[in-house]
Amino acid sequence: MSKKWWWVGSAALVGGGIATALWCPAEPPEAPVAASKSSTVAAAEPPPMLDPTPPSDPEAHQAAGRAEPGAAPVGEGEPVLVGEAVVGRIWRAAEKAPLIVVASEPGVEAVATSELLHALRRTRDYHLLRLDLADGVEPGPGVDAAIAALGDAPLATVVIAAGAAAWPATRAFAGRGDWLALALVAPRALADTEPPGAEGLQGRQIHIVHAAGDSAGAATVAALKPAPLLQVRVVAGGRTGLGLLAEVPRARSDLLGWLFAVTPRP
Repeated sequence: MSKKWWWVGSAALVGGGIATALWCPAEPPEAPVAASKSSTVAAAEPPPMLDPTPPSDPEAHQAAGRAEPGAAPVGEGEPVLVGEAVVGRIWRAAEKAPLIVVASEPGVEAVATSELLHALRRTRDYHLLRLDLADGVEPGPGVDAAIAALGDAPLATVVIAAGAAAWPATRAFAGRGDWLALALVAPRALADTEPPGAEGLQGRQIHIVHAAGDSAGAATVAALKPAPLLQVRVVAGGRTGLGLLAEVPRARSDLLGWLFAVTPRP
């Protein structure tokens, strides 16, 4: 009785699970033939080149692998000036893309801001703008200056504001219909300011992340409740501002997924 050869087929992902491996009969492999002067040996096809890009973390694939990550923001970026004052830095996308503005207190969250900018680029090739805002300063002039520097309107503008920058950004967002969405991270509301009018928040996308037990974050959520598209993430953490995203990676991943979902593609 002739022998049969068997091998295990590759396991394939089907519907989120792993399909059962197939066992299939095969013809016995031919014995190797020694090459001679009269024989012609076909050159074997070289194996495909492996992608030198290291595996991405989950933040790089927010929409079933449709993310198009860009180059990491390196260097200091291009200065953004309002008048003669440098208010931030911008890193351009390779092509037309949404503009993501990250506004925080100057010099306080440099490391956390840099980490967030790199995470954003691993997700998608956004235009990135970092704004350093003193207490009470709204981001509008800096955003307009950055768009003027780009020379072409971005696909959309989204502002991520943290700490003391959150409330001025919210007031500006309520009056700026050309801004698509707003994200607030560990917002610190200012005691002497009134919340923005509810009419400016209708139909607007807003995402808030704050720590459990953070009274300022809870008060911000309560003030913005009229916004029907408001999303709130309450996480277990102790850091303030953008540092909360560094402390709770899941919160950062949720924010990146929300951004990818709400911003348009070319």
